[in-house]
Amino acid sequence: MKPILFFGEALMDQFYDAAGELQSSLPGGSVLNAAVGAARLGLPTAFCGGIGGDEEGRALLRLLNREDIDHRFTFYKKDRATAAAQVRLTPQGQPAFAFRRAGCADESVTPDDMAGIDPNDFSGLHCGGVMLASEPGASAQEALAEKFYDAAVPVSFDLNVRPALIADKQNYCERALRFMIRPQLVKFSRDDIEWFFPGEDVNDSFAAMHQARRGALTVLTAGAQGSLIASGQVCERLFAYSVAVADTTGCGDGYAAGLLRGLFSLPDATAWDELTAEQARWVGSGASAVAARVCEKQGAIAAMPRFRDIYSANGTHQ
Repeated sequence: MKPILFFGEALMDQFYDAAGELQSSLPGGSVLNAAVGAARLGLPTAFCGGIGGDEEGRALLRLLNREDIDHRFTFYKKDRATAAAQVRLTPQGQPAFAFRRAGCADESVTPDDMAGIDPNDFSGLHCGGVMLASEPGASAQEALAEKFYDAAVPVSFDLNVRPALIADKQNYCERALRFMIRPQLVKFSRDDIEWFFPGEDVNDSFAAMHQARRGALTVLTAGAQGSLIASGQVCERLFAYSVAVADTTGCGDGYAAGLLRGLFSLPDATAWDELTAEQARWVGSGASAVAARVCEKQGAIAAMPRFRDIYSANGTHQ
């Protein structure tokens, strides 16, 4: 199997306690989290994004090497700092984010940087909503996705809204909604959809998005309330696994990695808009199992499980 290319942000998650004291600084970023998750689940993986020339950037590079993630398509912006997310956890383990990202390496990737990437070298592209929040990264992501569409190579998109990064909500929403029409897989959380469509019924908004995408694979995650997977005429509700929650940072990214692992294990790894109910349940159950494992530890990447933690020898989820 050719690698999946993960395009997007790589940063440091800085965890603070209730008194405002820095407790730890760990590699993170939604797309990087998903890349590590996919690699640990046994998928060949490559990362494309901007990394700074500071010690944090070197830590991210060491992570890519350690996880055996191909970084030939990673751009080293030696004159830029590595972005950071300041994370404060609620008593329920829910993260609240503030970002240091303006002018940093990850958002400085340009459309010209995408010129040397051949979609035919990959099994798929995974990207996210954070890169759509600012230029030139937004245009770079759109240009890269267009290349994959032209080559008929699957594109996966995780909306993953971060309001703290969005200066103009209307502009962002219009751009993100346009982007979400074409990918073969779009995933978003209940929080994402409530932010996009405040006051509207979440299930109605989900159904409308699936219809607008002409039946393409569309996934809604809702934490402890489980998830919805819609593909063609099939719509399946999956229950969440019950676990002791330490930190929900990266749970959605783990779910995305689990989705990709399941989808690329199917006999036809590109017919994502024609899943049977059984396939949708199997793929979604595996993704839910990954997300549950991530909840149990602090730090998204540190918590990403291995293939053996999720799948038994006969292909069922542990």
